[in-house]
Amino acid sequence: MAARAAPAFAVDLDLLRAPVEGGEFRFKTSAARTMPELPIDRDGASVQSTTTPHYTVYADLDSIEYAERGGYFRYRLYVEPRSGTAGEISSFTAKGMPVGSFPPQTVDVDLVLNGDPDEKGTINLPVFSLDEPKYLSFPEWTEPVEVELPGGRQIFLPLQNLLRLPVEVVELRQPSQGSLWRKTTLQQSGVATFKPFQIGPGAKPRDLLVLDLQPNPQAIFKALFSKMRSGEHDRVQVSLVCATPWENLPRQTLSMSVPVRFVPWPPILFLSAALGTLLGSFVPVLLGRRQRSNWGRAFLLSLLVALVVEIVAMVLVQFDSQFKLLGFELDPFQLLPAALIGIAMGMMGFKSLDFLRKLIPLRSEEK
Repeated sequence: MAARAAPAFAVDLDLLRAPVEGGEFRFKTSAARTMPELPIDRDGASVQSTTTPHYTVYADLDSIEYAERGGYFRYRLYVEPRSGTAGEISSFTAKGMPVGSFPPQTVDVDLVLNGDPDEKGTINLPVFSLDEPKYLSFPEWTEPVEVELPGGRQIFLPLQNLLRLPVEVVELRQPSQGSLWRKTTLQQSGVATFKPFQIGPGAKPRDLLVLDLQPNPQAIFKALFSKMRSGEHDRVQVSLVCATPWENLPRQTLSMSVPVRFVPWPPILFLSAALGTLLGSFVPVLLGRRQRSNWGRAFLLSLLVALVVEIVAMVLVQFDSQFKLLGFELDPFQLLPAALIGIAMGMMGFKSLDFLRKLIPLRSEEK
């Protein structure tokens, strides 16, 4: 039996509609334009290809463009005769027109090469809708991030890819530094110099980005006049630019506001309590309610009690309980409340020991 003759004429390319969840993607392909050689790298990372009995079809994904005025996406495809098949390379431009709303994704698109006879194949292409869904998301911060004074803190920022495609982070935009900050830097974790990186479809990396926060001395005044263990002292705005893996498609800017609450270093809190105790211990002496000769012993006892009360209050608040002094709820992790604890104990003097006994009930001695 004689072998079938290979086609020796130019072909037309048709891309069939591609159904997706939420709609479909339709193509309208231009007439063929012949060229002497293929203008793309056949094995390039951004080139998709498929073969039929006599041809190889290439799609240059980096050349995909969004035509905003026309409301469509432009694709460039090439058909090359395989070895033993006569003919020239043909170039096609396809308009991709989305119907409905769906996230960017890749789909298998059926194609037909119209010749004698027709040849069919399938090529995997990214498709898009005219809606612009978010590529990535940051977490929603419901509670302020505690930043220790004066040292600062590094915070890992989790990300989530919301697409079925890889998303590339191409730029990190640095937060503005207000008067409260010595340094606010958004950086790639473990990398000295930022390099664009990809996040896989649906991935939820937790440690790719780190926000380095180092407060200025002025931040201590925010902590000084805070009484409650709630609320925020400042917000740090961070943002990044992300894109799908192909060069000519729209990029997105993802922004996030990180609420911050300043928390003094524990030794500073004890120092605040001690200074408050010293100040409070002078009040009864000045009012004539405590003899000067007893001031030293009263101060030392109340100082010891104030430090113990500060520690107990920290434990209570740390385990989601409350600490109240004279009917007011206080946060012992802030400077002013720590000083108020010291002032109260200093004014009580010898009676501060009774306050401590009520705060920490002791087992009564058996008679």
